[in-house]
Amino acid sequence: MSRKERRKLAKIADKEGAKGKTQGGAGGQAGASLERLFGEQVAHFDAGRLKEAEAGLSEILRRRPDVPEALHLLALIELRTDRAEAAAGHLEKAIALLPGSADLHNLLGGALKELRRLDDAMAAYRRAIDINPGHVEAHVNLGAAFHDSCRLDEARESFRRALDIDPGYAAAHENLGMTLLLDGRLEEGWAEYAWRSGKDVFLSGGRVLDRPFWDGGTFDSQTLLLFAGQGLGDTIQFLRYLPMAAKKGGEVIVQCPAPLIRLFEAAPAAKDIYLVTEIGDAPLDLQAPLHSLPGIFATTLDTIPADVPYLAAEDERVGDWRDRIGGNGFRVGINWQGDPTYRADRNRSVPLRFFEPLAKAPGVRLISLQKVNGLEQLETLPKGMTVETLGDDFDEGEDAFIDTSAVMMLLDLIITSDTAIAYLAGALGAPVWTLLPWVPDWRWLLDRDDSPWYPTMRLFRQPAAGDWDAVFGEVGQALGRLAKGNP
Repeated sequence: MSRKERRKLAKIADKEGAKGKTQGGAGGQAGASLERLFGEQVAHFDAGRLKEAEAGLSEILRRRPDVPEALHLLALIELRTDRAEAAAGHLEKAIALLPGSADLHNLLGGALKELRRLDDAMAAYRRAIDINPGHVEAHVNLGAAFHDSCRLDEARESFRRALDIDPGYAAAHENLGMTLLLDGRLEEGWAEYAWRSGKDVFLSGGRVLDRPFWDGGTFDSQTLLLFAGQGLGDTIQFLRYLPMAAKKGGEVIVQCPAPLIRLFEAAPAAKDIYLVTEIGDAPLDLQAPLHSLPGIFATTLDTIPADVPYLAAEDERVGDWRDRIGGNGFRVGINWQGDPTYRADRNRSVPLRFFEPLAKAPGVRLISLQKVNGLEQLETLPKGMTVETLGDDFDEGEDAFIDTSAVMMLLDLIITSDTAIAYLAGALGAPVWTLLPWVPDWRWLLDRDDSPWYPTMRLFRQPAAGDWDAVFGEVGQALGRLAKGNP
């Protein structure tokens, strides 16, 4: 909970305390009791004890249904626990009591955006801005809603208005950067996207690394730390820049998630690079997040380093899996589910049932590359649909993608949603079809079926929000041709 929110919500204590003093006696005691009760819920909320806070707020609202601050805090809890519809209802009640609150309208916009009611969300953000034209967060949120509606010009305008109000507002810079990059305006986008790094870099254990950020210059006799500031897929994508960084001078150390260390140790791109999971007390001179390297090297659509493969599977593992998978049929590895804790996952992940027509294509074998999330969908397959699995020992243990990369070398095709599987297949130079939502992540750009980042990748896009049927209609036709030897 932000300090600003805490200050606003704490005003109830002042209001109820004042009422108690004027009423005296039992009324004063009731006001003081309500004041203490609300303060306890704020403390619970700040400490992450959301269930306790929700119970206390319910008691307050049972006694006093007209307390907008309690409704506000309850809505915040509901948004944090993926109950956007309930949050929207409580926020509408709070707004009826405090119609002039820009913060409540802004938060309502967030709840409506979660419900995919983008037009209603934009109306709420606009109302917040009408009340308070200087509400920088509402301008950013309105821009994000425009972005999600693929109204990129209006999105950029909203982000720039936010920056007119607060030139140092990082979220506005970052969102502006992603909108520019999605539109293919890489030269402009990298500078804004760089704000994603922030000013402080927290290494393992919470220590802040106090070193200058690398600007791409030579660093002879110095040590550069490159660190993975984002997810596994992003780390795989930007690994391609390591040779370019190494040519600039001294020693390069890459800090990356432990599950990727073994995969990267065999990577041609990481040759002569020191890979670590924790920095410890290593002497360092410069630092940069991996995702800043495209900007540091002034990458354009024409200069993306797209030589693949820059990752490699382990030969021994490939041999092990060759016997297990066999060579019959047209072998298609599939992946449908990303990490559900990622906010955009519901847009990018594809319900497994949509793959049913592919499973019934003559000669096609669907082989699951899915791990952890989404496996439960294998238990409820449509009648007649078969998806092969690779056993409990598939990528078992702490090393991610060791078996997956080996299996990919034996497949005729990989079809996947926008997850790390797509990035891995592309980096291995394997044939991969990536299924994209209507408004995809910035790296996939717009209105093209190829990727300048991955030459062996083909993109299949939703023609409208949520329309996976159209995507799989196109995929099915293309797969039928490919399986018959007619790409």
